[in-house]
Amino acid sequence: MHVVGPVRAEEQSLGTDRQRRLRHAAQYQLAGPTARTRGASGRRAGLCSAYSLRSWSTPANFLQNLARYVFHSGNPFAPGHHLDLNGPISLAEPDTAIRAIAFADDPELGVIDTPHGRLRFLQIVGLTLDEYSAIERWDAEGLLAAMAPSLPLLVTDLRRGDLTDVPGVATAVEEGARRDGSSTGSLFVQEAGWRTEKSGWARRKSTTTVTIGANAAERIGRVLRARLPFGRGLLIEAQNGSVGFRPGEQVALTDAGDGFLEIQLPPAVLPELIQVLRPVAGTYHLASAPELVVEIARSQIRDQEGAVVAEVG
Repeated sequence: MHVVGPVRAEEQSLGTDRQRRLRHAAQYQLAGPTARTRGASGRRAGLCSAYSLRSWSTPANFLQNLARYVFHSGNPFAPGHHLDLNGPISLAEPDTAIRAIAFADDPELGVIDTPHGRLRFLQIVGLTLDEYSAIERWDAEGLLAAMAPSLPLLVTDLRRGDLTDVPGVATAVEEGARRDGSSTGSLFVQEAGWRTEKSGWARRKSTTTVTIGANAAERIGRVLRARLPFGRGLLIEAQNGSVGFRPGEQVALTDAGDGFLEIQLPPAVLPELIQVLRPVAGTYHLASAPELVVEIARSQIRDQEGAVVAEVG
């Protein structure tokens, strides 16, 4: 995901922007070839929280935090969505390797049709950070299927170790990533914005600065590496703006309205962009794309009361 959430009461929710966000997201869901067929409802979202959601002093508290996030952000969870918790999932188990989650259909309850509509039961699956990274490179449902023999009914065991070294899982991830690329079409982040400035004679020279929070920078680079070479774009969304990256033959920056900037990148620019997408605050000029500047801003991780518990960058 560094999605904003759960947010404090004084922060603005995405509220009225939801239609805009859904419209932009639809354009980035399935662009380009993929070996895994998906309908529009199959969008994979990485949810990158600016808050520490690790409050599993009881399971009820943890679920309450997730519900608060959905209520304030307007981003409902669905199978395949995934979220970095910015720390151990349980306050009572600070040494646990489980520091991220993914959502899947409940293996036992699944989806039920009722006279009042369809009812879908989601299960939260605890993940290590290496497993979470594998999802970014490939696919949440694919990874969970590969892990299923070692994870009966997808039940979270806070004391388990990482499963990406298990031969069957490692092979599935490497083959899937090489064959399919990443299915993560959008990332909801704490900070993503942009501004365009004109300079030079008659102010004809235009430079666009894209600002990304340090907490999300490296993750965005990893997903771009696994998306653009496969002909698929990546949408970066935040409360203060949206930036979409698409593969193209030359650099093109388009103000699409509603605070949305679309960037087309040729293959030659991607390595340099990924190189500057690190959790180090600063301003970076791209030699391969002089009209594009990347600004990495310091990120703050807050607890549920809004107090800063960590800084990145």
